[in-house]
Amino acid sequence: MSENLYSCGKCGASMIRGFAADRGDGGSVFNTMWIDGEPVRATLFGITGDNLQLGDAKRRMIRGLRCERCGYLELYAV
Repeated sequence: MSENLYSCGKCGASMIRGFAADRGDGGSVFNTMWIDGEPVRATLFGITGDNLQLGDAKRRMIRGLRCERCGYLELYAV
């Protein structure tokens, strides 16, 4: 996304650039990622957990815009 000014598609107010963050173990913060395809739960010795199997799926960082007035979000996988 360029440095241009953006207007909200809902109310016309100014949009602020930002990104979606996710917390990991130990309080680490990570950028939320877009993964192409459907989620597949990972298994270890036949036990299915909460982790997802990613393999060689294409990954993209998520960037976005948030309206200062109404809070509308536009997210982009870049």
